[in-house]
Amino acid sequence: MHGYLLWLFILGLGLDLISLTAPIKLTHGANNGLDIPVRLLEPIKEQFPTLSYAEFYQLAGVVALEVTGGPGIFHPGKEAIDL
Repeated sequence: MHGYLLWLFILGLGLDLISLTAPIKLTHGANNGLDIPVRLLEPIKEQFPTLSYAEFYQLAGVVALEVTGGPGIFHPGKEAIDL
């Protein structure tokens, strides 16, 4: 990823191409097939405009793990500590 960011900077293309939803990312061979979940999740993402795409995709991954019988890995909030 760091090399990718450097090339975006060198080419003056802007950092908006970092997003997985950017066509240049979706058509890259290493991301083959990711256009399907991105397309299917977009209507749901539109319902939650305050979530960033990073937050939304992380949450979608957690939900996918849980509904397919994987471990529950999402523990929201922070643990309080005494200072």
